Amino acid sequence: MRAALLSAGPSLQHSFDPAALYDLRIGVNTAVQFHKCDWWVCADSHRWIDIEAAGVKGKPKVFAIDAQRDRTICFAPDKAKKFKFTGWDEVFEATGASTSWMSNSAPAALILAHWLGAKEIDCYGVDMAGHLDATGIVDDSTRHRNETRWSLERGVWTLMVDWLAQRGTKVTRINGVLS
Repeated sequence: MRAALLSAGPSLQHSFDPAALYDLRIGVNTAVQFHKCDWWVCADSHRWIDIEAAGVKGKPKVFAIDAQRDRTICFAPDKAKKFKFTGWDEVFEATGASTSWMSNSAPAALILAHWLGAKEIDCYGVDMAGHLDATGIVDDSTRHRNETRWSLERGVWTLMVDWLAQRGTKVTRINGVLS
């Protein structure tokens, strides 16, 4: 199975062709505002609530940190009941992925794709640099997008890509900023 991982970096806007054929599309954070996806990976409940309010294309299944999923269901029950949620714990345990990798949405999306059966994952918008996301807006929701965070996330990403390769899953970043 071939999957497209659409992350929320600014390069998503010029790198992904919506007409491209994939068996599976996984959107990370605000990427689901621009492209219809089968799954939406969003770690934090406050981000999920904000992004859902801004508009999500289609009705993707949601992959979230278990405690954050529970917060979302508690604080936004009317919105949450429109979506099917799957927790990170279940998927990370089922795949044998290290729970130390359960920190950021884009790397977690790799594990989700693998769990769903992807053998090839093409990644768009996985820039891991700068303050902007795919919306082009810098505000409180993007304040965490800094070099300290990106340095840590790039390290986890590299470990996960190597781990997936050992299991027969190929990961390719397309038009992302490589730091």
